[in-house]
Parts: sequence; C-alpha cells; structure tokens
Amino acid sequence: MSKRVLHLFQGILQQQENLAEHSGFSPELLKTLRPHLVENRFIDENGCLRSKGRNFLELLEHQELMIQKQRQEHQNQVHTAILFVEKGSTARLRINKDQTVLAHNVQVFKQLGFEEIYVVTNDKHLYQSKDYRLITMDKSRSLIKQFGAWLQQAAIDKFIVIDGSRLFESRLIDLLNQTDRFPLAGRNRENGHLLAVLKADQTFFNHTGKAETLLEAISFGIDAKEQVICLSPRSIRGVSKKNVKKRYQKILKREAQYNQIKAKVLVSQVTCRKEVEAIKQLGGLTNQNFHLEVQDKQVVARIPGAFTQEFINRRYEDENSTLMSLLGINTAHIYFNRDDGSKVNGYISNPLTYSPKVLEKEYYLEKSAQLLKKLHSSGLVFVNDFDWQKELTSYEQIVLKHEVKLPKDYEETKARVQKLYATLKDQTKVACHCDALCENFVIDKKTGRLFLVDWEYSGNNHPAWDLASLMVESQMSKKHQAAFLKAYGDIEVRDVRICMVIQDFIWSIWGLMKHAQRMDFYDYFELRYTRAKKNLRKLEEESHEDSTC
Repeated sequence: MSKRVLHLFQGILQQQENLAEHSGFSPELLKTLRPHLVENRFIDENGCLRSKGRNFLELLEHQELMIQKQRQEHQNQVHTAILFVEKGSTARLRINKDQTVLAHNVQVFKQLGFEEIYVVTNDKHLYQSKDYRLITMDKSRSLIKQFGAWLQQAAIDKFIVIDGSRLFESRLIDLLNQTDRFPLAGRNRENGHLLAVLKADQTFFNHTGKAETLLEAISFGIDAKEQVICLSPRSIRGVSKKNVKKRYQKILKREAQYNQIKAKVLVSQVTCRKEVEAIKQLGGLTNQNFHLEVQDKQVVARIPGAFTQEFINRRYEDENSTLMSLLGINTAHIYFNRDDGSKVNGYISNPLTYSPKVLEKEYYLEKSAQLLKKLHSSGLVFVNDFDWQKELTSYEQIVLKHEVKLPKDYEETKARVQKLYATLKDQTKVACHCDALCENFVIDKKTGRLFLVDWEYSGNNHPAWDLASLMVESQMSKKHQAAFLKAYGDIEVRDVRICMVIQDFIWSIWGLMKHAQRMDFYDYFELRYTRAKKNLRKLEEESHEDSTC
C-alpha cells in the first residue's frame, strides 16, 4: 500500500482535522466514512485494514491520480476557438427549430470547455451573442486577408480555426486538442477533401506570413486509425435545408457512438482493464449513460451533457452520492470526476426502471414511499442545502445570458409562488434527492431491492419536496397519491401540494434555460408553466375560502 493511501486510512481512524484539506472531501463526509469502514468490515476489531478496505482506499487514490492527470491535460489544451463566416454562407441555415449551423458549432466548442470563442465575419446579418465575441469585417474586402491582419493584432497564443458554416463532430476538435502537431488539418476519410480546420499558434502564423496559407493549412494528415469524421466534406452552400437537417441527424447519431467510446475508455482507466464491452445506452435527460461490462462486473458510466457545469455543483453531487451509497440507497459509487462530471457507478442486476405505469401497482408504490422515508429519517446531513429560489435565480441568469425573454407575467407569478412557499407548515430540512422523478427509481426484480440514482440536484430540503417530485413527475392519479402518502406516513398534505406547484414553476424555467441553450424544451416549458399557474390559483382560492370561514 502506498504512503498516500496509508495516510488517508490513518487520518480517517484518528479523525484528523486537516484530513479534509488533503483528501478533497469535506469533514462531514469523512466523519461519516469512518463508521462505515467498520460496518462494511473494511477494518477488523483491532483497527487494522482488511484486504477489501485496502482495495477501497487504493481505488480512492487511483481516482485522485486520474483526476490530477486530466486536470494537467486540460491545462495543456487549447482554449480559444475562432470561427470564420463568409457572407452568403450557410452559417445561418437552421438545422432544427432552435438552432443554426453556427449555433451548433459554437455549442460544440462550449461543451468542450473552450473559454474564448470568436466569430470573424463579413456577414452584416450576424449579431453579437453572449456565447461568442463577434468580429465584423468589411464586406467589400477579402475576409481571409482581413482575418490574417486581425489575428496578428489579437495576439492569441494558441487557437483552433474552423469554417463556421460547416457542420462537424466534436471528436475532430478533441483530436486537434490532443495532438502536439502544429499545424494540423482534418481530412474527411470518405473523399479526402481538406477541411478548413486548423490548430496553430502565432509562431506558425509569423513563419508563413500569408493568411491564405494559414487557412488552407498544409495538411500533415490524420492517422486513418483515429477515424475522425466531419460530415461536411465540401462546401454546403446552396444545399437544401432538408439535406442539412439530415446531415445533422447523422452527426447526432455519431456523437452518441463517440460518447460510448469515451465511456469505454473511462471505465478502462478506472478499472485498469483493457477489455471493456459496451452493452447499451441508457436513458437520461441531461447526460448520456452507458451500461458496460468489464471482466465479470457490470457498471454504468456517465458522460455529462453540454453546459451542465453552468448549473450543477459536482462537489455536492459527489459527496452526497457517496453518503447515499454508504446508506445503501444509491448504487456503488466507484468513480467521480468533479471537474467534468463523468462518473462510474455499479450496475443494478435485473433492473426495472420505474415509470408512471409501474407506479400504478401497489407493491412498487409502497416501495418508493418506504425508500424516501428511509432517506428522510436517516439523520444524515448533506454538505449543502437545496435552495429552490437560488436554483431559480441561476436558471434565470442563464436564460437572460442567452438573450431569451422570460414570460410577461413572470415576476408577478414568481412573487405569488414565493408567498405560497412561506405558508409551508413544516419547515424542517432533511437529506433529500430533490429530483425524485420515477426514472430515477430502479429496482432489482430478483432481490426486490430498490435504488434511487442520479443525485445531481440533491441537498437538505423539505421532505415534502421529494414526495411532490414523484407525484407530479409520474402524474399520479388522486387515488394513487393518497395511497402513496399513506404508505409514507406522517406528512402535511398541503405542504406536498405547495411543493408540486413550486416544482412545476422552477422546472418550467429549467426548460426555458434548456431552450436558451439550443435544446428542444420549449413545449416542456409551456406545459409546466401553465400547470403551475393553474394549481397556484387553486391553492390561493382554497386559502381565501379558509380565511373567510
């Protein structure tokens, strides 16, 4: 065992005060971890570490080393993207209801963590966006020559240049960022057409002296084994909208395949095993999850969705998930990267994922109520509080950042919802999942053991919140709502109804935020916002009737 693992073990046993600083975990989590090391027989009666305890702590160390390596790699990568868009190009062509070719390309760079994105153009119809810096050139002069002059003045160290009117896969940028070769241009493997894609630096530009050479980028070629595909091998000017949309759908399909490969690589690194077999892709609203097998063990790997770092605190999720795994409510917590949100968890054998139809059966309804009761009465305290008003503010900021308007009656409705929230009878806060939709409940059909997964939004909250989540998200009938609350036990029914209204309200703005991030969630926003106002009015009328009696 390494000295670092031994230090962590000794620190947990001795309850060292400064251990949290060295290990990266909070004092609350480490305090909770110690009794579970004993309970799970990681430590014997004499306080000595058993073999499985050693394996557990070495896994923690391996995880830490992996994350440190990935942080170093991130620091060495290029973080500036330049998209040039000529007038008359297809950059403004829509590939779906909410997104243009250019918006898709900008989204890819944002998803990959690029900190600076420039759009250089001589198209007067392109406007400034908070997603990128717009550099407008003279439309009567050559864009390429103007671009070269601007690039020299901008004094950007390292950068990636791409034609903003071409659709491309994120793997192309991934490869460019991973190589040390300068310059590097991509070729499409289908017909070998050179793409206007370049990774370069100012040194290269100064040596060439010509902007034309910079943009044409003499290709060093990409190894065919790396299978880099860009689905726009030639100029797409003049092509129909139908063809562009079809090409975009093909890109989405290939992106999912690429994420599956990334999941396999992640599991291989975590387990130190080369043979990883992908079984299938699982569901997920925000992230992509994959069921994989390594040797005789099965795991689930998560590849986080775009922009999740804008509204999810990964440290909170990591610590809360760990506590829930120790409590036996969450699946085994194998690996978690707080920087990018990727993770590996244990797989549930013989799984049945809850659905509204499943919850119509009394057995499954009662199991979910009992599991939530176990969570709320556990006495565990999460590292953070879930503050729905703070969450709402963060969603509002992202919506406004992307220049999308909130509803006209939004401020008035928000004030009414806040007033309703203040009438909650039970103000006690306990450990809560805070996103207890039915798809997050998964039962092992063979053993009957129920798990609650995906703790991205977890925190200390009112217990009525989790009950309301499951009821509203599964659209329970009044009959099943009554049976569910009865199985749970002591709870204020009106508090649950209030939380149902609040959740429709807050998740409607979450949907608007997704819409602002160029995802197809506008109908979702409208449905929940309308329902929130309808049920808000009902509760207000009931309160008025009670006050006049």
